Amino acid sequence: MSTNSLATGGSVGSQRGKFYEFYLNSILSQKNYQVDESQKVIKDDSYYFRYRVLPDKITEIDLYFPTKRVGFWITNLGQVEKHRCVRCGTKKYNEFRMISGSCPHCNTGSLPDNTKTDYSRWICPNCKSIVDPFDLQNKQCQCGSGDFEKYTDTSASSQAHKQAYYRIGEYLEVKTSPNSNILCSEIIFNKKTEWRVWAQVLEKFFDSSIFIFENNSDIFGSTSFNDRIWNFINDNLSGKYSHNSFPKSIVKYLRSVRQGKNANVVQWLSDIKKRRKINWGDSYPAAFPIRYSTYTVLKSLGQESFVDPYEIGVIQYLLHKKPITSGPLTTAKKQCEKKHLTVNDSVTKEGYSQLALAISQYKNVIDEVKKYNGKIDPKDVWLLKHRNLVVKVLEKLLKLSLKHGWYKFAMIANRDIKSLDSTPYINVQFEPLETLTLIFLEDFQKSGIITSFEGLDNGDVFEPTFLKDVFNIDDSSSAYEIGDDAKIILPNNKVVYLQNKSNTSFKKWSETDEIDSSGISYKDFKRMIGHNVLSSFKFQDKQLIHDKDRYYVGIIDGDWASARSDLFRMIKAMYVLGVDEIFFADEINSNFKEFLKTVGT
Repeated sequence: MSTNSLATGGSVGSQRGKFYEFYLNSILSQKNYQVDESQKVIKDDSYYFRYRVLPDKITEIDLYFPTKRVGFWITNLGQVEKHRCVRCGTKKYNEFRMISGSCPHCNTGSLPDNTKTDYSRWICPNCKSIVDPFDLQNKQCQCGSGDFEKYTDTSASSQAHKQAYYRIGEYLEVKTSPNSNILCSEIIFNKKTEWRVWAQVLEKFFDSSIFIFENNSDIFGSTSFNDRIWNFINDNLSGKYSHNSFPKSIVKYLRSVRQGKNANVVQWLSDIKKRRKINWGDSYPAAFPIRYSTYTVLKSLGQESFVDPYEIGVIQYLLHKKPITSGPLTTAKKQCEKKHLTVNDSVTKEGYSQLALAISQYKNVIDEVKKYNGKIDPKDVWLLKHRNLVVKVLEKLLKLSLKHGWYKFAMIANRDIKSLDSTPYINVQFEPLETLTLIFLEDFQKSGIITSFEGLDNGDVFEPTFLKDVFNIDDSSSAYEIGDDAKIILPNNKVVYLQNKSNTSFKKWSETDEIDSSGISYKDFKRMIGHNVLSSFKFQDKQLIHDKDRYYVGIIDGDWASARSDLFRMIKAMYVLGVDEIFFADEINSNFKEFLKTVGT
């Protein structure tokens, strides 16, 4: 089996994806196909690389053949079985920068070829084969070690469902566009088994798909390996694959939704722009994240080290009888024992004192927010106009932390915004937008606007998809269930599912105080489309039926602007492709509230 390492996200994962793009372009070049960079030439031997589908140019097809009306997407998701240098030991091992060795095809060429640039460095100077760094013979790390090991990393494959939503969103945008007669194909550089149950979902939607490393013992870049991929591409171009009939009813429904919403989208966008001008200061599609209102105060106070947040985590977990499994908490548990904060998995008097100190320092932060009179961003609607809400969110976060055994409140107590923002699973223990939404939903319930709600208190509410019935999954299984932030029951028994999405670059804010896009919004808006579709249909009598009593709403903050030519492109796409409404965070108690009233009566 080819020993490929597909790194998890970040720059390493991006390099791996671009390497595969380079590889496929090389195969096409060998078959006398040429990239038309102008994307204007229509010839049988030309194709477009990273083609934006007209008219909205939302979705990008990696390889598009205009005369054939065939598009290929290149998908790369981290494998469970990975490789790394034993001495370096990092999970995000950068093989493109750190490995050298001899070509596995001819055994004589030395790689990388440093006379070349970019991914051409991985073309063997002797046999001209493209080589995956981890397939090299006599591998050596730049640290000098030749000792490499396999290890298991489930973090990437556990996110496969999000990749599935993302690709389904793109597929639906293409299939419901005016130029919808494009054959849509997936080239997936993974073994199907490592995508677990979500592998077959793409096969249900896309017209054709291939999992490159599934049942493939040929080494990457060999003639037989390349022929397998080329035969798949050529079969698509030759018309040997037909359009998939399974999602036909979904496409038909969404096409009608898109046509209907396009009829009023100009007025809909005009209303949003007016609201942004009132709340944001101009019509730009952004809202000030309430988390940055808190960060503003913490930044002014300066970081302290009153307590160790992970030690507080150990104390909290023991008090709430939660298992300690993560690396940082396992290490902190040993520290707690040495410091006599815990003994035999029980919290000592000293441990309770540390917890009390964290709580006390957290409450001091709340007091600082109340009296803060330092620098405030002119667009910070929360500190300027609704400081009481910032205080309420912080007070609620502390209550939730003590209720559920969370520990990241201790990072707030330490005024440590960098650790707070960079720690994993931030949405579980610290997501002020969700806490703000929770506060308002509690008020809406008290006033009778909604009957009840679940979620936002401690994790997601899980919603079954029609895939459970399609694949005959038992109701007791959690397979093919999707997490929403909240499920809201209205007085007329209609149901609203809610997703909070916060999109801001922490690095940009910490350096310049700018509310700039984190870049994740480009994937998030497509994920919302795919997520919604999978949950908004029911599979009955082998037919997909849309649930007319289910609504899906997004509440967003941060910067959601698209290209300068169409700043609202992503927001508009979510709306016309099935998301019922999108509201900014500063509209929860106004426009979102009115939406619930209207739908609920």
